[in-house]
Amino acid sequence: HVLPACPEASLTLVGDGLEHQALQDLARTLGVLHRCDFVGEKPHRDLRDWYGHADVFVYASLSETYGQVISEALWGGAPGVALDDDMGVAYQVENGLDGTLVAPGAHEIETLGGAAVRLLTDGAMRRTFGERAAARARTRVATERVYAEYEQAYEAAIAHMAAHPRKRTQHRSPAAV
Repeated sequence: HVLPACPEASLTLVGDGLEHQALQDLARTLGVLHRCDFVGEKPHRDLRDWYGHADVFVYASLSETYGQVISEALWGGAPGVALDDDMGVAYQVENGLDGTLVAPGAHEIETLGGAAVRLLTDGAMRRTFGERAAARARTRVATERVYAEYEQAYEAAIAHMAAHPRKRTQHRSPAAV
């Protein structure tokens, strides 16, 4: 529905997961693969640059407790279109001010798509929402500090694993017992 209304629209999917190949296959089936960029996993430190190039950031998860990616996208000036989780995402996106929150339900995907189309086709609203998104997010998040803390946590985990290697246990087949 989005692409006919926005002939210049494209999709960049940053990240990876169980649905990665299925989404590529769907884009191929729909004949829009040439307008999609599946870039895969990127280092945390690079994410705000990727999100900063977005015109709109669409977030459809209800399983994340805070939704760090929405914070990074808003920080980069991309207005958010997201499902209203009544938790972390709803805390970050203010409906009608710097993005659009969509009530979960039977037609949530169509409603998310419609909200994205509105922002993609209304440049003034998109710019205003984007400026507000960046201003609000930057009062809450110091990305350099967040990335430094991520890196410290990763380094501590690596050091812990090096200091406490797992002991390998031999598994016996039932016939060997």
